[in-house]
Amino acid sequence: MTMPTALDVLWEPVRIGPVQALNRIYLPAHQVSLPPLAYGAYLAERARGGVGLIVTHGFHVHPASARAGVSPWEPGWADAVRAFVTPSKRLGVPVIVQVTHMGASGTRRTDDIAHWGAVLAPSQLASPVHRAMPKPMEEDDIRAVIDGFAATCANVQAGGGDGVEIHGSHGYLLSNFLSPYWNRRDDEWGGDTERRARLALEIGRAVRARCGSDFAIGIKLSLDEYLGDAGTTPEETLRVVALLEAERLFDYVCLSHTDYHQNHRLVPPQSSGETAPLAANAARVREALRGRIPLLIQGSVRDIATAANIVEHGQSDMVGLVRAQIADPEIVRKAQEGRTDQTRRCVGANQGCWRRLGQNVSCTVNPEAGRELQFGAALPRPAATPRTLLVIGGGPGGLKFADSAAARGHRVTLWERTDRLGGQIRRAGLLPDYGSWNFLVDDLEASLRRRGVEIVLRREATADAVAAFGADEVVVATGARWQRGGRSMFRT
Repeated sequence: MTMPTALDVLWEPVRIGPVQALNRIYLPAHQVSLPPLAYGAYLAERARGGVGLIVTHGFHVHPASARAGVSPWEPGWADAVRAFVTPSKRLGVPVIVQVTHMGASGTRRTDDIAHWGAVLAPSQLASPVHRAMPKPMEEDDIRAVIDGFAATCANVQAGGGDGVEIHGSHGYLLSNFLSPYWNRRDDEWGGDTERRARLALEIGRAVRARCGSDFAIGIKLSLDEYLGDAGTTPEETLRVVALLEAERLFDYVCLSHTDYHQNHRLVPPQSSGETAPLAANAARVREALRGRIPLLIQGSVRDIATAANIVEHGQSDMVGLVRAQIADPEIVRKAQEGRTDQTRRCVGANQGCWRRLGQNVSCTVNPEAGRELQFGAALPRPAATPRTLLVIGGGPGGLKFADSAAARGHRVTLWERTDRLGGQIRRAGLLPDYGSWNFLVDDLEASLRRRGVEIVLRREATADAVAAFGADEVVVATGARWQRGGRSMFRT
C-alpha cells in the first residue's frame, strides 16, 4: 500500500473546457527554436516524463510579428502543427498551442517589402530592448490582427492541437492594449479598463466563432508589469479578469508577469533567490474565477514540492515548471513514483535556456535537451558489447561520461586525484548565492552510485597504475585550463 505524501495533491486531473489535463503540473510556453519534428520529440520527452499538460511556445499570427518563412495564419501551417503535437498526444498528454503577436516588443521586418519596418502597437512607445518605434494601429490593422488570431487558431485545430493559449503578457501586443502604460489611446480601443480589454474580447469572440465550443481557449495575462500604477498591477488584472470572465469565452487563465522593462524578472537566475513570486497574488485571481475555470501560474517554480504547496494553499489549480523540466524531463514521473531524490536539478545558470534564446535550446545539466531525436530516453541505448572502462578525472566531464556509459551497460570505474568530486564546479559553488552549482555534481554522483560505478578518490592515475588496471578503454577527463589570450567568441 502506498503511503500518502504531500505531493498527492498534484496528481488529480484538471478539466480545461473540453480538455482533461492528467495532473496539476504543466509545461508552460518557452522558446526552444527547433524545427517541427525535433520540437515534437522535445515535447514528447516531457510527456513521457509525466507532465499533465503541454503549452507550446508562441506562434505569430500576423506578418508584422512573424519570423521569415513561417506563416502560421496560412492554411498549410496545419501540417507543422500536426508534426509537433502528435507525438505527445499519442502518449495521452493534451497539447495547447500558444498564439501571439509581439506588438511593441517586435523588431523591424527586412525580408518582406510589404511589411518592412512595420512594428505595430496601440501607441507610439518603443520597446526598451528592441527600440523600434511602433506604428499606432489603425482600425484596419486591428481587424487584420484579429483575423490573424482566428486563422492561426483554426490551423491549430486542423493540425490536431487540443486548444490555444492567447498570449496577453510580457509586453506583447495584447498586453500592450491591456496596459495603462503602453495603451495611450483615447478611442474605443483605449482609455479605461473596459476599452483596453476590448481587443482581448474581440480576439476571444473571433476564435470561438471560428473554432467552436469543442476546443480549449485560454488567455495568458501579466499579473504585474512592475511599473507601479502607471502599468498593469494585480488590481488592474483583477478588473480585466472580471470583464473577460463575464463573457465566458475562455477555458482557463494563465498568469505570468513583467514586460521588457523588467525583463530580468522573467527568467531570474538561481542566485536571485526568487521563487514563485506570483503565488500570493494569484490566489486573488483564482478566487475571482469562482471555480468555473482553472487558473494556471508559472514563473520561477523550481521544484515539485513548491508546486504542491501552491496547489495545497489554493493559489492556483495548475503550476508550470519550465527550467526544471528542461533539466529533467522525468521530474514529474519520478515524483509520482516516490523517486524525487533521483531528480536532476536545474542549477539556474540560464546558459542554454535563456542566454542563447533564438538558438536551439540546450542545458548545462541535460545535454539531451533539444537533441531528443538523437539521444532521447525513448531510443534504445544498451551497448552491444559491454566493456570495462576507466575514467580518469571526477570533474563534470568525467562524471557525465561515466554516468552515460554506465547507463548503456558498461562496467565503469572512475578515479579522482583529490578527496572530492566536482572539479571546478565545486569552486563555482563556493561563490555567494551560487551554491546551486553543487546540484550538478551531487546529482551526478548519486546517479553513478545507483548505476554501480566504482568511484575511487585520492587515486593518482600514473601510467603504471592505468596499465595495471587493464581497462578495455581509458577516458581522460582531467579538465581544462583557463585561456589567457583574451580571445572570445564575442570579439572579432
